[in-house]
Amino acid sequence: MSQQQSQYAESQGAGSGASQNGRPGTSSPLYRDTVYNNFITMDFLGRQLPQELRDYADEHILKQRTSPQLGDEVVSKIIDTAEELADSSEGPTNKLLRTLMFPIDHTGIAEGGNTPWNTIALPKDPEYEYSIVAPKPDAYLGYSRGQQSGWSTSQYNVISHLRARPYTQPGRGNTFPFLMFELKSEAAGGTLYAAENQAAGSGSHSVNALSWLLQEGTKERSLRY
Repeated sequence: MSQQQSQYAESQGAGSGASQNGRPGTSSPLYRDTVYNNFITMDFLGRQLPQELRDYADEHILKQRTSPQLGDEVVSKIIDTAEELADSSEGPTNKLLRTLMFPIDHTGIAEGGNTPWNTIALPKDPEYEYSIVAPKPDAYLGYSRGQQSGWSTSQYNVISHLRARPYTQPGRGNTFPFLMFELKSEAAGGTLYAAENQAAGSGSHSVNALSWLLQEGTKERSLRY
């Protein structure tokens, strides 16, 4: 078994919230040091966002919906759901994603969640003692697999290749996860601080995975020419 395969197998069993081998967990006040010392920047106010990304976000991500606004009755039901979950543990808070406030049912999009990701694509400073905890998003959206996917056979060959799989399918249920949700319950002691730390891990994983694939594609084109 190669070193990469071994890392992939081991990381599938790692939890995202617990301290392992003495390293701080995501809820620890010390965990931000782990984040910063492994090349992750947490830009809370967006001041370090490059202008081209800011323009892209304004044009595509922050644009208004073209669908009709939610009616008063629908909004009232969503509020009722949120109120019902106010004293719940973290698990039931997932019900919020089933409301029309989050229209995530789209052809070609599949949901995964609550399974640990591998750690191969996570940024790592070899000189720093602690590594980023394996991501385990409560829910994440990616592109469908199997019969529901729109991938061609040649594309699927790349996605499912042993070297590519840790990057294209870090968890289960979909490929190329691009939107992650961390849901916390204050009633169960959940905090925004821990959610931000967890999101830093899964977000950097997705960015690094795409960077790796682009680098591999560039090398392939160079070999052809």
